[in-house]
Amino acid sequence: MNEIEQMFYDAFLEESDKESNELCCVFSIVPQAVIGIYVVDFVVNDKFIIEIDGYEFHKTKEQREKDYKRERYLLRHGFTVIRFTGTEVFLSRNNCAVEALKLIDDITVTSDYNDAKSCIAYHAYMVQKEGNINAKTVKTRA
Repeated sequence: MNEIEQMFYDAFLEESDKESNELCCVFSIVPQAVIGIYVVDFVVNDKFIIEIDGYEFHKTKEQREKDYKRERYLLRHGFTVIRFTGTEVFLSRNNCAVEALKLIDDITVTSDYNDAKSCIAYHAYMVQKEGNINAKTVKTRA
C-alpha cells in the first residue's frame, strides 16, 4: 500500500467504528486484493472496490483507457467500483471514508433489501432469514 492508500485505509477503519455515522452494515475491507487479472486498492464486503487514483499514474490517455477497461472487467464480475483521487484523500481522508461507507451502506440496503426503509426493517429481515443473530453484527439507527 502506498501512503495515500494507507491514509484512506486508516480513515475507513476509524470512521466505520463511529456510531455517529449511522451505518446499518458491518464492513470488512481488504487492501491490495487480487480480482482475476487485476490487483485493486481495496475490496469492501466482497462486493465493492475502492480505487484511489493518484495523478502521476492516471494522467496519460493510455492509463485512463486501461482504467476504463479494468473497470468494465470488474463490473462484469459483479463489483461496484468507487473512485477517489489521491488529492481528495490527501486533503480530506475522513470525508472520503465517510462518503465510501455511506455509499456502500445505502447501496447494500437498497439492492439487497429493496423495500427496507430503515435499519429496523433490515434487522427484521435478517432475523427472519437467519434466525436469532448476534446484536453486535447489526448497527441500528435511533
